[in-house]
Order: sequence, then C-alpha cells, then structure tokens
Amino acid sequence: MSTELTMPKLGLTMKTGKVARWLVAEGASVHQGDEIFEVETDKITNRIESPADGVLVQILVPQGETVAVGTVLGLLGEAGEAVAAKPEASSEAKAEAGTEAKAQASEKGADKVETAAAPEDGTDGAYILATPRAKALARFLEMDLRFVKPTGRGGRIREADVLARKDVLSSIAITPLARVLATQAGLDICALKGTGEGGKIVKADVELALNPAAAQVAQAKAGEAAREGAEVSVRSLVLEEGRGSVARVLCSSLNLTACLDLLEGVKRLGVLYKARADVLGLETVLGLVVARTLARHAELNAVYADGQLASHSRVDLLLRKGPGDAGSLVPDAATLGILALADAQKACATGPATCTFTSYAATRIERATGELRDGQAAALVLGSVRQVPVLAGTGAVACPCANLSLVYDARLVSEEAACAFMDDLVRAAEDPLGLVF
Repeated sequence: MSTELTMPKLGLTMKTGKVARWLVAEGASVHQGDEIFEVETDKITNRIESPADGVLVQILVPQGETVAVGTVLGLLGEAGEAVAAKPEASSEAKAEAGTEAKAQASEKGADKVETAAAPEDGTDGAYILATPRAKALARFLEMDLRFVKPTGRGGRIREADVLARKDVLSSIAITPLARVLATQAGLDICALKGTGEGGKIVKADVELALNPAAAQVAQAKAGEAAREGAEVSVRSLVLEEGRGSVARVLCSSLNLTACLDLLEGVKRLGVLYKARADVLGLETVLGLVVARTLARHAELNAVYADGQLASHSRVDLLLRKGPGDAGSLVPDAATLGILALADAQKACATGPATCTFTSYAATRIERATGELRDGQAAALVLGSVRQVPVLAGTGAVACPCANLSLVYDARLVSEEAACAFMDDLVRAAEDPLGLVF
C-alpha cells in the first residue's frame, strides 16, 4: 500500500508551497525520519522527513513547481510496486494556487520572479532558463522552449518571449497535420519551407525535413501518379464532351507463310486437332497472336464506359469471320492454348469485349476499317489472303500475304502506342511459334 507525500501546511496562513528540491531520487530507499524533500514558502524553507520506511516509487510534482497545500507530491511504497496515474489536484486547490502565485508575483515584481525561476531541461539535454510563468504558458500552448528567443536577465525566457513566439507562429501558414508532425518531431516550424498553395507548410515539407532522400523519392512518385491521373481525367472529359470516336487507322502488309504452315502442322498432330478442323482456321492462330500481344499493350486493350477509362491486362477478344458474323467472345484469350481458343469459338459466347478481331481472309475484301464497339480503344481487321512476290535471296518468291488494319480511338490511344503495338504484332505474326506454344 502506497503512502502519499503531500504538501504540508507549515503556517496558519500558508496556502501554497514550492517544491524547492527533492533530496531523494525516484526509486531510492528511505527510512522513517529521513529528509526527503525541501519546501519553500515566501517566508521559510523547510526539509520534510519521510513518514515511514519504504521506496520513493514515484515523484508526481517536479522540483521548482508551486502547488496548493495538500497536493500529493509523491508516492512512498515497496520496491517494484505498481503505481496509479498521477492524481489531480482539486479545482479549489488549483484556484488557490493560481491566486497565491499571482499575489507573490505582484509582491516580488516581474524581475524577482525571473531571478527565482529554475532551469528546465531541453530535449537535447541542454538547460533552458525560463520563468515559471513562461514555462506554464509554453506548456499550455504546447510550445517548445528551445525555439523561443530569451530576453530576460541571465538569458532567461520570459512570458513576453513566449507570447512573441506565439505571434510569429500564428503568422505562418501550416496545415494542422503538418503542425502536429513537426511538433512531435521537435522541428522548428519557422525553419520549414512551405510548398503548398500560397507557401503553406504541408505534410510533405515536414517529411522532407526529417528524411530528405526518402521524401524526394515519394514526391517524385506522387508527381508521376498525379500526371497520369490528370492525363486520364483530361481524356475522360474529352470523351464526355465529344460525340462518337475519333478514329485513326494504321495498316501493314502481313506475310502469313509461318501462320499457315503452323496451322497445317497443327491439324496433322492428332485426333484432338482433327476434331476441331472445322473451326481451326487462320483467324484462330492470328486471334491467339493478337490476344497475347494485346496483353503486353494494355493501353490498346482499354474500354471507356460509365465515365471511366480502364486499361485491362485481361484480354476479352471478340473473334469475327467476315461480314454478317456476330462473332464469338473468347474470355481471357491471352491465357488460352490454341485448342481452348478453338473451343471458345465453337461456343459462340456473347458479351462485352475489350478488343475485336475481324478476319476477311476467306473473302475478296483486301482492306477494311474495323468498328470500335462499346467504347473500345482498338479493333483489328485482316484482309483477304493473296499471293504477293516477296524478295528472298537473289530472287522473288510468291508468298501468301494479307493487309492488317488497326483502327484506334485517338482520344484513348497515342500514336506512339499504336505504332509500337503494330510493330510488335507484325513481328509475332510472322514468327508465331513463340506465342502460340
């Protein structure tokens, strides 16, 4: 059971007393009758003895503080004893202590109060000399006295110095979160450079002061994300205000020798492939090449719907065989093998697609412009296959070729991205083994 050490009443008129000095450190053992702390009044200074044997388990009022008579100054108990939270003085005691302190200040004068002030430890271990009134005001304002310029005698901080610092801080534009972070980190707010609107100090400025290298990397990433978001927002705004699509077309001649050789070889592999001979066509091989190339170019595998522009890594490909064909939806086509894609063609599923691939290979139509459906960013069309002389070695060889057209919405896809996709697609189609298997 703890024994409370309270501020004693040393005279009939005594209402408050100052803990001038603790004579025993917290955690030290004492015996009954040992002098344990000094009390200073406006008339005398007395040493108070311990009322019992025990250990000073907790000091509740530090030296230099003036409190009302009866205030609990510390707890005396046994070694290792748990202590409760610091008890608060009653409102009447607080009021009496405040009245008595004001009376003493008026009697002694401001200069005398400054001279009697005890030094306070700074967070860096240095002593900070400040008057009791200055310290009390700084605690109320949650102000770090290390950053207050002293003007009192002997380099002491006066109440007026704290008020002057308060005026300076009130003129600095800073967000509440940045103020809390700077205070917790022990930073001088006046030394921070604001990068917010109108020079306001923001969270990023505090982080930059605490860790310049990491903060700069984070700011660079945030700036890049903001630029990307702004680009998407601008495109979305244009799409909302515009009517229809702004279509652009890129065309390329495609040598289909490798794709046709692959198709013939696949059909001879076994029963599983022969069973799908009716759907295993040129568009099946090229459809798989298109799907796996789109998976690497998400900007073209994009759809604008419900006010949102979304680029997809999953390719939901709509395969069409010529005019009048509604097409077959192949979900997640880039992850399928050639047999699974053929089965998906047989299923003739319907639904929204991220891209459309139309094949006119079995017709006489050499070139056509694809249709952008349901907010799609891109669509592809393969023209009819024809024999075209192609230089090989010292002569020309007739090779099966077709025209491949890409139509894209210029509001969603940049010209550079469209050209890069077409280059990649043509290279893959002329050597499809790397993508199909």
